Amino acid sequence: MDLPVVDLPRTEYGKPFIPPTDDSDAPLFSVSHQFPFVGICRILDANDIPQNLRLGMDIVMFDEINSRLYSSEMDFCRVFQRSFAPGEWSCIERAQYPLQEFYLRWAIKEAYTKALGKGMSLKFDSFQTKLDVAACRYGWSLWDHLERPRTPSSQTNEEVHRLWGTISKVNSVDTTESERWLLMFIPLPSCGKNGYACICFGPAENEKALCETSLSRLDTTLSELIQFHVAARETEKNGTVTNDKCA
Repeated sequence: MDLPVVDLPRTEYGKPFIPPTDDSDAPLFSVSHQFPFVGICRILDANDIPQNLRLGMDIVMFDEINSRLYSSEMDFCRVFQRSFAPGEWSCIERAQYPLQEFYLRWAIKEAYTKALGKGMSLKFDSFQTKLDVAACRYGWSLWDHLERPRTPSSQTNEEVHRLWGTISKVNSVDTTESERWLLMFIPLPSCGKNGYACICFGPAENEKALCETSLSRLDTTLSELIQFHVAARETEKNGTVTNDKCA
């Protein structure tokens, strides 16, 4: 027996959403996938957050370039140069590992446009992100910051990197066009490849309150997700109920 298909409504830009009910507002969530991972994040209690808050997630794996098409990593990155503001591109160009820096900067743009609900309909070169990381202003890259050795006192069990950034329209002289967003990066090592999940949360009027908002996330592999659905199908056939971490 096939599992039921839930047809969610979509916004004018094609983003699926769960309609609000009489008892609660529409939950904020975002889904992303890139082999071998699928991820979802959501705000646990959407009733306690400002109406203007948005949430977007993007998973990016650091795939190697096709050497038959590109002579170098920078040769590959330059294909997408026009998608970045000059300051963002400068960070990629100066990085010791430009491909990793490119993937991380691209994930920020994906997560932000997904948070707005516009996706690829919003041109990536129409906005820029400036991170509140002193190292990035002194020649270090975002990749350097995320991958730098941690002291025992700075390590956490969850290993979620939280950074604040200012996102603004390119070439805008109006400071009211700038917004503060919280960016979270979660490492996703798998099968000898590295990747990150990037979560974009904002805009923030009260940064402290935003940091205290409870988020829930699930990171699983495609194979684990398939196994879960196979088990759920068998459960439905047999008329039994089991507990599962993915349920």
